[in-house]
Amino acid sequence: MAKNIYPTITTPRGVFVYPHLTEPDTKFVKPDGEYHTKFALESEVKQTKAFVAELERIMLEYIEGDAHELTKAKLKKAGQADFYEEECDDEGEETGRLMFKFKLKAKVVTKTKSWDQSPRLFDSQAQPITGSPSIWTGSEGKVNVEIFPYYMESTKQFGLSLRCKGVQILKLIEGSGGPSAEQMGFGEEEDGYTTEATDEGFEPEDGNDEEF
Repeated sequence: MAKNIYPTITTPRGVFVYPHLTEPDTKFVKPDGEYHTKFALESEVKQTKAFVAELERIMLEYIEGDAHELTKAKLKKAGQADFYEEECDDEGEETGRLMFKFKLKAKVVTKTKSWDQSPRLFDSQAQPITGSPSIWTGSEGKVNVEIFPYYMESTKQFGLSLRCKGVQILKLIEGSGGPSAEQMGFGEEEDGYTTEATDEGFEPEDGNDEEF
């Protein structure tokens, strides 16, 4: 693999979980923050399996390449770090989804220069998204990922850093605060109060419409 040239891959359609894609999150990466999102894919779908297989191929190519001065003995003992996890519900049962984590530093600093960066956002028609839409958990789309393989001498593990370079939003869930009705278990009912059915006023009980 050529130095400083990293492969890119576009995910299948999946679900964004706790995304920070329009404003960098500065909670852990200070002072500039990072863009990030968890990304859920159905594990048994053909496209998901192909995506995982490609990541594994890139990992194996890196391990077997000349990027390290590792002996065969060290290589045999070196564990491969997982680049996704099986999602589990509150009861600890697997949901059938694989959860990935994509990140992108908001600012890159090298010895000679620095620059700001952010994921490029596109709509379902592949048109650039202007402004800063509020992208919430449950939104669906695809992610263009730059793959940075690495080896940690301290842990003797290989890994893949998955950098979020671009996002295509195919279904947008927006919100101004708090979970949605669906997330709280509320569905439509046939009868009852609706926001459109508000009373404009009232009639006096005795029928007297005189002003007072």
